[in-house]
Amino acid sequence: MPRLKPRILISFLSPILVLFLVFNVQGHFERERSRFPLVLLVSFDGFGHDYFEKAKTPNFDLLKKEGAFIPRLTPVFVTKTFPNHQSIVTGLFAESHGVLGSSLYDQANESLVDLFSDGEFYATKNSKAIPVWTLNEDADEGRKSGVVAWPGYNFHYGSNHRLPTHSMSFASNLTYRQWVKSMDTAISWFEHHTTPANLVVFYLAEPDTTGHLYGPESEQVKEKISQIDDLVGHMVSKLKELELLSEVNLIILSDHGMLSVPRKNIIHLRDIADPRDYHIANSSPSLFIYPNPGKEAKVLEAFKKASMQMNFTFYETWSAPDHWHFKENPYLPPFFIIADKGYAFDEVPWLVNYNDGQEFHGVHGYDNLMPEMQPFFLARGPAFKKGYVGSSLESVDIYPLLCHLLQLTPNPNNGSLIHALPLLIQPPSHIFSLIEIIAAYMLACFAVMIAACFVLGAMWQPRTKSSVETYNLWSRNGEKESNADESVKLLVNEDDVSP
Repeated sequence: MPRLKPRILISFLSPILVLFLVFNVQGHFERERSRFPLVLLVSFDGFGHDYFEKAKTPNFDLLKKEGAFIPRLTPVFVTKTFPNHQSIVTGLFAESHGVLGSSLYDQANESLVDLFSDGEFYATKNSKAIPVWTLNEDADEGRKSGVVAWPGYNFHYGSNHRLPTHSMSFASNLTYRQWVKSMDTAISWFEHHTTPANLVVFYLAEPDTTGHLYGPESEQVKEKISQIDDLVGHMVSKLKELELLSEVNLIILSDHGMLSVPRKNIIHLRDIADPRDYHIANSSPSLFIYPNPGKEAKVLEAFKKASMQMNFTFYETWSAPDHWHFKENPYLPPFFIIADKGYAFDEVPWLVNYNDGQEFHGVHGYDNLMPEMQPFFLARGPAFKKGYVGSSLESVDIYPLLCHLLQLTPNPNNGSLIHALPLLIQPPSHIFSLIEIIAAYMLACFAVMIAACFVLGAMWQPRTKSSVETYNLWSRNGEKESNADESVKLLVNEDDVSP
């Protein structure tokens, strides 16, 4: 057998070697993607539904044309940051998930608890209050979540006390460049080389911080709105650059709105009752009042009497309006007070002392049906209709929607996927509308009537005196209640939140 010359052998093998190296390098640098549905959830704190009227938002406007938009999202009561962000990711009202406000007073331990920093015990007490990022990772080893600064992201949830695979925190006073860097990091988790995320959750504390300091009508807030719109534009460009824009279901929303309060409308608590007789939790304009032992009647009567003369409303917790869902939790106060629209209390020092000379500040925490307290909802992606504008959605409905997009089985919750169905291009096959259920029921009744006519006709025969038969025509048909909507409102058993 003739031997190949070395030069000929090298010439023959070189192309093969080059191809081998090319394919191996390509495989090494190929982007990693999760095999599970991709979802990006973004929250801009304190971005009221009316903020789109305060500044130009071309990037938001483009997303509205390319996606589904709910101009006014109904938050949960109290309309504060942490309770609403917890409701968005659990589908539960505050009384059920346990994050009642910014803070609470633990009467058993005689301690004021900042729920942002020390609230893990209270946020995880209800075993069913599992955020969607934990539910996602618990469902399959291949599912990974990434969370940027979302309130409660560093709490250990579920039986596994799990934290998200990827996480990052940052301060509230970041520059725009730092916003961009944080967003780029969050999006990069979708292509992490070893643990690519299929769910990424991003939180920004603006324009809430600026709105508090200067009021929602200020030029400073308008500037923040423009910067946030620029960030949205950058986010979309980054998703497009990584060829993720057509794959990711993107949801952008906020937790609550903001209302302007002039300094002259600050209510002084010392004029009502001796501050040594009670403890305060939460913050203006909604305050939780916990009287000291032996001072209950005195403090209650003082606030009740003052509410008839001053600009606030007094509520005993058991009598709270039903639409607040704010009655059943062991850490709720015996009563609370809410300032009238445009008023606030002086328990927060910056409302009185910060930015001396500043005429207006911004507050939130009023009734969740007040228009100024309502934020927005915007979604874009392969699951959502284009150019759709809806009329209503509640914060608790977002959790079952997220579970649907991620193909997860939701825990019992207070939301309903039915409310989000109009946003979707193709509603899930196992969900039926009320009209479809009624139509099916009517068809079934019609079929039974036809069958009954045939039976009666068959039985109607001439009878003779010698042959008289008795027929029992009474038949009992049980109705089967449809269980088509697996996301219908499932209220959490209150036993689960008892101490």
